[in-house]
Amino acid sequence: MTVRAELHDGTVLEFPDGTSDEVVSNTVKRLIGVQPATPQPPERSFGEEALRKAEFASRGVSDSVLETIGAIPDAIWSGARALGLPAPEGKAADTLKQGWNAVGRTLSAPLNAAFPGVMDGPKTTGDKLVYGAGRGVGDALTVMAPAAGAAKVAQAGGLTRGVAEVLAAQPVVQAAAGAAGGGVGEATDSPLMGILASLAVPASMAGASRVVSPVRNQLNPEQARLAAAAAREGIELTPAQATGSKPLQAMEAVMGTLPMTSGPQRALEATQREAFNRAVLSRAGVQADRASPEVLDDAFRVLGRQFDDLARRTTVQVDDKLFKEVDAVASEYGRRLPTDVAPVFQSYVDDLNVMRSAMAPPPPAGSGAAGSVVPASQTSTVQIPGEAFQNIVSGLRARARSAQNNPALQTALDRLADAVDRTMVRSATPEVASAWRQARRNYRNLLTIDKAMAGGTQADRAAGDIAFGAFRQAVRQSDPRGFARGRGEMNELARIGDFLGAARIPTSGTSERNTMTNLLTGGGLGATGGALAGGADPLLSLAVAGGATVLPRALQMAYNSPAGRAWLTNQLAAGAAPAPGLLGAVALGREKDIRGLLGGP
Repeated sequence: MTVRAELHDGTVLEFPDGTSDEVVSNTVKRLIGVQPATPQPPERSFGEEALRKAEFASRGVSDSVLETIGAIPDAIWSGARALGLPAPEGKAADTLKQGWNAVGRTLSAPLNAAFPGVMDGPKTTGDKLVYGAGRGVGDALTVMAPAAGAAKVAQAGGLTRGVAEVLAAQPVVQAAAGAAGGGVGEATDSPLMGILASLAVPASMAGASRVVSPVRNQLNPEQARLAAAAAREGIELTPAQATGSKPLQAMEAVMGTLPMTSGPQRALEATQREAFNRAVLSRAGVQADRASPEVLDDAFRVLGRQFDDLARRTTVQVDDKLFKEVDAVASEYGRRLPTDVAPVFQSYVDDLNVMRSAMAPPPPAGSGAAGSVVPASQTSTVQIPGEAFQNIVSGLRARARSAQNNPALQTALDRLADAVDRTMVRSATPEVASAWRQARRNYRNLLTIDKAMAGGTQADRAAGDIAFGAFRQAVRQSDPRGFARGRGEMNELARIGDFLGAARIPTSGTSERNTMTNLLTGGGLGATGGALAGGADPLLSLAVAGGATVLPRALQMAYNSPAGRAWLTNQLAAGAAPAPGLLGAVALGREKDIRGLLGGP
C-alpha cells in the first residue's frame, strides 16, 4: 500500500506505506518552492547543554583514538584478505566503538535517567564544534604518544629522533591546536580551515609570549650563575648583560656613540664600574667607589695601624710547631731556589733559628717529681713581644713584594711569613686571633688589588677603575693552582669581571651597529632632514633632523627605566612559547586532512 499526494497542477506523488506525514509535507513543500521549516532543537537547561557538549567532546576523543587503534588490525586483516587468507570482515574500529559505547552507556545510565532526552534532536553547530575539538585532541594524543616513545629510543642526533622530540614537545599546545583544528574543521566541514585553525594556536601563543617576555635569555648556566652573583654584590646589570641578547648588546653599543645618548650611557657604565670597584675593595675592608692611589695608600696605612695595635695586644709563644713549619717551607721551597737568591731566603730562616736556639728541649719523660715546676730555661717555648714578631713578618712581606720578578723567591718568602703569622694567631686570645685573621685577609686582598691597579689601560687607572683583565690576572697569580677550581676569596669577583667585560658586542662599525643605528634614529630620518635642508621647507628639515636626534634619547630613557628593564629581562612567558618546530608538528598531526586536500586517501 502507498500514500498518495496530489499537487495543485495535478501531479500525483506516491510514498511507501508508513511514510510519516512530516516527510510527505516537506517533500511537497520542496516541490512547490516552499522551504520546509528547519527543525529547532528543544530548549535545554544550562546543565543539560553542558552535559550534551561533554558527551559530544568525549565521543570525538574516543572515536579518534579507537579509529587509530583499530587501524592496526584493519591493516593486518586487509593484507591477509589480499593474500587469500582467512580474516574477519568489517572494521576493527567499529567493533571497538560498539564495545566502548556499551561501557559508556552503562556508566552514564544514572545521568541519562536524570536527564532523559538530553542527546535527542539534530546536531547543532555547537555540537559539531565540540565533537570536532574532541577528535582533534584525540588526534594529538595518538600522534604524541608514539612520538614520545620514539624520542626515547631513536638514535640521538638522527632525523627520527629530532622529529619525534618535536612531536612530543609541549603536549598542552599540541592538544589545544588539535582541539581548535578539529572543532573548526567539523563545524565548517572544511579540512583547510581546520588546518589553519590548528596552526594558528602555536603561532598566536608565540606572539603572545613575545609580548609578555620580548627577549629570551641566552645565558648559559655558568653565565646565569655569575649574573646572579653580580646582583648579590649590588652590581646592576644592563638588559643585554642580564639576558645575553646580541641585539640588545648592539643597541647598548650604539647608545654609547650617538650624540644624545652617549653621555647617559657612559654614566650608566661608570655606575656599574663603581659598584664593581666597591665590591672588590670591600674584600680588603675598604669602603670606596674608586681604587685611586690615595685610596690604596690610605688603606695600607690603616692596615699598618691595625697590625701595630694587634701586635701590642699579643705575646707570641714561639713553639716547636713554628720551626716544624719553617723546616717544611725550607725543604719544599728553599732548597729549589736559584743560587743567586737562595742566600736571601736563608737569611730569614737563620733569623728565626736564633729563637730556636733559645729554646731548650723539653725534659725527658719521667724526670722530676709529679707536679713539680719546670724551670723557665727548660721550657719548650719562648715568649716574644708581638711588636718584635710583627717586625719579622713585615720584613718578610716587604721583601716578598720586592721580588715580583722572581716568583720562586716571592713564594718561598710568603710561605715563611704565613708560618710566622700562624704562630702569632695561635698565641693570641680568641678575640685578638679573629682580628689577626681578618687583618691578614684584608692585607692579602689589598695586595691583589694593588697589583691589579698596576695593569689595565691608562683610562682605567686614571678613573680609578679596577680593570677586569688585570684583576683576573692578579687573582690568578695569587693562587695559580687554585684559580681554575674557584679557590680564593676574590675568585668569583674576578669571574664576574670577565662576565661584565664579555657582555658587550665585540664588533666595531659593523652591520649590527649600522642596523641598530638606523632603528634607533628612525631609519634615516637624519638623512631625510639633510636632503630637505636644500629644499623649500627648512623648518620641516629641522623638525625631521631634530626627531632623529631626540628619538634615541627617548628610547634610551624607556630602555633603562625600572619598568623597561623589568619588561626586557623577565622570562615569565619564555617557557610558554612553542618550540620552533611545533608548527610543523601540528601540521603532521593533521596528516589526514592534509592528504584529503591533496586528493590522497
